[in-house]
Amino acid sequence: FVHQSVAADFLTISFKDQFVSRGDMYNFQRQFWGSWVYEGKRLTFNGINTHTKVIRHGDHVIRSGLISEDTKLTFRSRSARIIWLVQMSSEMWDFASPYEAVGNQ
Repeated sequence: FVHQSVAADFLTISFKDQFVSRGDMYNFQRQFWGSWVYEGKRLTFNGINTHTKVIRHGDHVIRSGLISEDTKLTFRSRSARIIWLVQMSSEMWDFASPYEAVGNQ
């Protein structure tokens, strides 16, 4: 059956600065069933803008493939951020020479 020989098994797509719920992910996948995708293709549905990153068929990375009902989509957000909060005491702001500590003993 030709459909299964060209169908992608796994598809990784990325998006940025958007909130995508699980329901949106499911509807997004259903919208593109039977669509041909290639690496780097932009997919847009219901305000969700994505880029196709990795397409796999079996153990091989392929350049293009067909999205079928059996294709597993992986959504990757590129807008994740890490914020570090560091609390410092007032003593940490005062500079002390290492020689002053020896003189106080």
